Amino acid sequence: MAIQGEEGILISQTEPGRGAEASQPGLRFDLAQAVNALSSSLDLVGQQHAFHMRRVAVMALAVAHALDWPQERQRDALYAGLIHDCGISSETEFNDVATSVECANPDPHCQRGAAYLADCLPLKRFAPIVAHHHTPWKHLCRNNELEEPTRLLTNLVLLADRADVLHSRMHLSGRREWEVIGRELTQYAGGLFAKELVDCFRELAENEVFWLRLLPEYVETVHYDFEIPDDFVTHAFAETQSLAHLFARLVDAKSAFTGEHSLGVGRLSASLGQRVGLSVAMCHQLEIAGLLHDIGKLRVPMEVIDKPGKLSADERRLVKRHSYDSFRILAPVFPGTQIARWAALHHERIDGTGYPFGLKESSLDQGARIIAVADILQALAQTRPYRPAFSQADILTMLKEMAGKRQIDAAIVAHVAGDFPALYALAIGAEGRG
Repeated sequence: MAIQGEEGILISQTEPGRGAEASQPGLRFDLAQAVNALSSSLDLVGQQHAFHMRRVAVMALAVAHALDWPQERQRDALYAGLIHDCGISSETEFNDVATSVECANPDPHCQRGAAYLADCLPLKRFAPIVAHHHTPWKHLCRNNELEEPTRLLTNLVLLADRADVLHSRMHLSGRREWEVIGRELTQYAGGLFAKELVDCFRELAENEVFWLRLLPEYVETVHYDFEIPDDFVTHAFAETQSLAHLFARLVDAKSAFTGEHSLGVGRLSASLGQRVGLSVAMCHQLEIAGLLHDIGKLRVPMEVIDKPGKLSADERRLVKRHSYDSFRILAPVFPGTQIARWAALHHERIDGTGYPFGLKESSLDQGARIIAVADILQALAQTRPYRPAFSQADILTMLKEMAGKRQIDAAIVAHVAGDFPALYALAIGAEGRG
């Protein structure tokens, strides 16, 4: 049974290691939902520019549709708009490239985003688009590494991106605001933008539905106005893993103190799943859930995550909601799996004192208990803004104490203790000693 709402949290939908998915070679998920989830999470980091990537995607899709591009290419225009700024790490960095139509130094976030996507198999084709989405059209035309359709799609993303920035900077409002933007962009036709794209944009901007689609209440779902091909297919584990790694890198990059955390939790979760005898398919799901468990933190302001002192009550509530946000983000992407559920429960405790659901032992299956232990172990091995990393001896002592208090599963902690040096090495990965 697919996990569609919160009711899926309360009980395990499929007994781990059993059922059809245990023998499937790949994992079936909706790439469109994954891209939407990633974009929505990143768009909400900076409230000042909320839904920027979504508006860019909608404008790019509208132009691609008006130009009668093939449906798959229209979908690529949507995807490219949704992820074009995945290399931006903060509101400050966004402001630096949103000061004018021709920004001074866009290269760092373009190259960072392209590097992220180059390692993500399902989205690898968008790496060159993101790398060049601030390159003027007159320069793109001389880039022999990009085919003509890719050059035009790349420039379309730039056009939509700069249109949204210009709209924000001009503080326009009213029925004809986007017509004004279209006229402003005309002066850049042939230089910064391809003339055919500018002409199409101006024509579309005269239609009332163009600006209605960009309103906050519609922009998240307006792509349903267009016939976009379905993208719900079975992916090999390596593809799913690389997508999860992309999400994890974006989460971990949010703070210098959480670097490698999600990657470490993913490695630990898969290893512990193997040690307790779960099937290969369930261990794969555990690794993906571990990699994605903190995706909800993309919606937490950086100044709260990196705060060196004690959090206020409001800040604490903001941080604690991240596990629920993780569930809401992941449930539509991986229906019929344990991934969203396990990711959501990493702060639950078997004595019922955890959050956000306060579940007790009977509602926490082995996968949920494994990710809880993996999350604690990796976090204790890291330096955080409010404390240094703990020693290996102290980490093991603390895990045993929590098991003794029936906060985490004693049997899983016993597996950790039985091969602690190896599991500690998985926890810290490439980052070294915390």
